Amino acid sequence: MRFQAEKLQPLPATPYVLACAGLRKVMNDCRVSWNTNLYTVPWRYVGHTVLVREFESGRLQIEYGGQVIAEHRLLSGKHQISTDPEHYKNIPRDTANPTRGKTAG
Repeated sequence: MRFQAEKLQPLPATPYVLACAGLRKVMNDCRVSWNTNLYTVPWRYVGHTVLVREFESGRLQIEYGGQVIAEHRLLSGKHQISTDPEHYKNIPRDTANPTRGKTAG
């Protein structure tokens, strides 16, 4: 025998999940940018850094603190927006900045 017999183990029952991941900051409009497209997250995460995962299944998952806070279908084009209206529900009215757009005089 030229090669020694190998003691191989069976493959795991669940397939290995392939995903691309990256950190993104949630913008003031409740969106994160991923591959030139924008995806919404719940408004309370504005200003926070979140983990974005793109799965080979075409699903995009957004996490904060180890919890999934948003899921979207991956957009195939460029400069598109995926919006979930639930992400804008119950935004407090007092979050508006009354000095926005004004200059010091």
